[in-house]
Amino acid sequence: MARHFSRPALSKAGQIEIPFHWIFALVGGFLFLLFFFVLIRSVVTSNQQRDTADLTLSVQTILLNALTKPGEFTVSDLQSASYRFVCERDAAGMLSYVRIGQGSYDPSQLRYVPFFSPSVVEGDQLFTRTAVWKAPFPVSPVLLVSNNRTRYVFVGSAGSLPSIRSFIQGEGLDGFNTFVASSSAMGAVKDEGLDQYRFVFFGGFADPGQAFKNATALNVQLSADGTSGTLTFYDDLSCAGSCGVAPRAQLTVPFVGTAMLDAAIFSQDSSAFRCGFAKMEERLNTSVTTLLGRLDDLSSPSTNVPQQCKALYGQARQPLQDYETDPLGAFSSVGGNPSAAQQIQTIQRRLAAEGVCPGAY
Repeated sequence: MARHFSRPALSKAGQIEIPFHWIFALVGGFLFLLFFFVLIRSVVTSNQQRDTADLTLSVQTILLNALTKPGEFTVSDLQSASYRFVCERDAAGMLSYVRIGQGSYDPSQLRYVPFFSPSVVEGDQLFTRTAVWKAPFPVSPVLLVSNNRTRYVFVGSAGSLPSIRSFIQGEGLDGFNTFVASSSAMGAVKDEGLDQYRFVFFGGFADPGQAFKNATALNVQLSADGTSGTLTFYDDLSCAGSCGVAPRAQLTVPFVGTAMLDAAIFSQDSSAFRCGFAKMEERLNTSVTTLLGRLDDLSSPSTNVPQQCKALYGQARQPLQDYETDPLGAFSSVGGNPSAAQQIQTIQRRLAAEGVCPGAY
């Protein structure tokens, strides 16, 4: 008996026609694979976003906890990542937040915290310390942030090195990655491949003479009391000794109080310092308003305060008002006359010497 075999139908052009149920199976299989791929990618993306949010919340918690421990240096272990600390200005106010990769976390809790740090902190450790800024009355906590991948190189004359080391230890900065070098031996400072370098010169800026990765500098001119002076920022040393162009100073400001100096040391550059200091100014304005109200209360005729004390309170009023007019200018001497901050400092000492004057600050 002859056997008959069915063969795929041929179209008029001689092409094989695929039955409809096979087309349906192929399309369905493709859609299933596409759905599976999108589902897996969505899960991975969701996990990454959750991990980023968790990491950023951890960093935020560390920063906020550091604010409750003035003067204490802390080292926190974290998952290895690149953390970007951001201080920005916007119409609603200045933002402070941490960004990991492309993500960022709700900045509301850090919005009004004056913090100073390198712009990028790599690795799995975070260093923090909180200083209290006095101008010369207590104004605000200042949060300092860094890590072991950022080096702070302090440079001065050979005779000043002991006092520089004393400053580092006294300010609690010795836990950070610091190095002290004589200005006459700058060649001993080598680029060891760290992520960032911050040079801090005391008494005069000196070009390091070699290209450092992500290097910036600060030149500090101290007054006789060692707690005030001027700060000059050099935002880019990447061309040092190689481009034929000397680094340019970007900003020079007066300062009073070592916490303000600490803030400048830990700022990435002059713009970061300005943004952070703007938050300090907000605290300063609040402190000045509070102090003026306190002086009014102490100077009232109904208060049982010695007359010599009231006279000193009266002398403090104008310098305090100078802070409101020009906060940075209040730190700078004009024409050889004491700055507003220096006048307040003198009045504080005289009030303390009287021994009977209620504290106004």
